[in-house]
Amino acid sequence: MQTKTTIEMPDELFRKAKAVAAVRGQSMEEWLTELLRREIETPVPSESIEDKQREIAAFNRELDQLAKMVSAVWQGAQDAVAAIREQRMDLVHDRRRIRMGGQISWRRQASQRFQFLHHHPAGE
Repeated sequence: MQTKTTIEMPDELFRKAKAVAAVRGQSMEEWLTELLRREIETPVPSESIEDKQREIAAFNRELDQLAKMVSAVWQGAQDAVAAIREQRMDLVHDRRRIRMGGQISWRRQASQRFQFLHHHPAGE
């Protein structure tokens, strides 16, 4: 069984598509059918909820490790854990920004923040 359909597309795209099909020795119908089959059979990459939860858990573990390192060298009146919690919120916001087109990975950014805190203790 076959279904007949009409597809509207810009003239320029149609001419290019028809030329590509001709170069391949196919009709437009054959070429488009092949493209659609290939596209449908290709798995769509998607992150599952479990993948995201694992990523968040890894992120939180790394931040906890950073908090422990900062606590070990912290100098100042502010509680290191409170400071790390504040940094964590900043990192979450930065991470969203990075996902929207930023250049620095969240791990690199967290490491840079730790290095800054390590070299610039509170009160300096």
